[in-house]
Amino acid sequence: MGLSMHQFRSFLAISAFFVFLALRGAKNQLDEKVAPLAGLAAVFIFAMQMINFPVAAGTSGHLIGGALAAILIGPWAGVLAVTVVLIVQALVFADGGLTAIGLNVFIMAVLATLGAWYIFRFFAKSTSKKSNWVFVSNRNCSLFKCAN
Repeated sequence: MGLSMHQFRSFLAISAFFVFLALRGAKNQLDEKVAPLAGLAAVFIFAMQMINFPVAAGTSGHLIGGALAAILIGPWAGVLAVTVVLIVQALVFADGGLTAIGLNVFIMAVLATLGAWYIFRFFAKSTSKKSNWVFVSNRNCSLFKCAN
């Protein structure tokens, strides 16, 4: 069962809006030091997402990488990095498909990345040990993704 044309257009429009916001927001986050890190994060996320592991009978899952991107390079640059990874996977490897690109970008690039960022920021303000909250924010967003 796939997406209807109405769902395809709706999620594509919503995702395009958030990618536009990410392009504007990433101007403040990307500088000479962070831009190469953004490329490395995108390559690492690409490699992580190509590794599938069994979840239940006949289904498999993969890591998203949104939390890692958000915490390393910032939320808006992270949205762009994951979006680029998803587009390359859909066009080159037919992974995820073109009709689901809007939904995949919305869930994996927008919701997971921004969700992980805000969870990380919320818990990081309450403690000085930020390394513990990297794991917590990544885990919570992974659970949110599995719930969808």
